[in-house]
Amino acid sequence: MRRGSLLLERPDSQLLERLGSQLQALPGLQPAELRAEMFVVAREIARVNLVQTRVRLGRQ
Repeated sequence: MRRGSLLLERPDSQLLERLGSQLQALPGLQPAELRAEMFVVAREIARVNLVQTRVRLGRQ
């Protein structure tokens, strides 16, 4: 199972809430771990943006 797969199973509104809760849970991480987590978060946000763009373009 790849990282972030649980995020992919949620609707976009829940995804954003989940990302926010993950960010709040990060203060104890080392810098390298924090960078890795932030990469996962950024990738998921980019995926959501891409899906939303495809949906918008499909509706035009």
